[in-house]
Amino acid sequence: MYDFLLVRHCNYSETMTTLGVMLHDNLTAEDDAGLILTSCSSSLCALQVLRDHGLPASSLQEVFRTTILSKICYCAPTWSGLCSASDRARLAAFLRRSKKCDYCADDVPTMVTDHFAAADKSLFKRVLNNELHVLHPLLPDKTISCYKLCRANTTDNYT
Repeated sequence: MYDFLLVRHCNYSETMTTLGVMLHDNLTAEDDAGLILTSCSSSLCALQVLRDHGLPASSLQEVFRTTILSKICYCAPTWSGLCSASDRARLAAFLRRSKKCDYCADDVPTMVTDHFAAADKSLFKRVLNNELHVLHPLLPDKTISCYKLCRANTTDNYT
């Protein structure tokens, strides 16, 4: 079907890593989610060592937020459309386990969809407010609506 795109003597890759996010030819994030979860799980072991050395819970939660949660949220705009239900369940289970061990603060939502929605909203807000953003030309034109409203007739008494 797309034979004209094939170049002879050229190797094609099924994945491409861009800015730390792995993009697949079938538009899934399964491998990337697994790699991030593996990395975050080993970071939990490091947090356990810090706890054993006497680091207070508030500091552990701050370290969790800046290292582990930032890894998950960094990929969230890409993952929001590419994650399967099983990947979302694995990420949510990881966050629940982190809360159970008191590494993750109580105000952090365990639902991964909340993180994805916040990341999508933040990205859209940045694109909308920055005319130089690379995605800004893809937005639809602004529509200006002029409403001609009638004055309310205050002399009528309907009671």
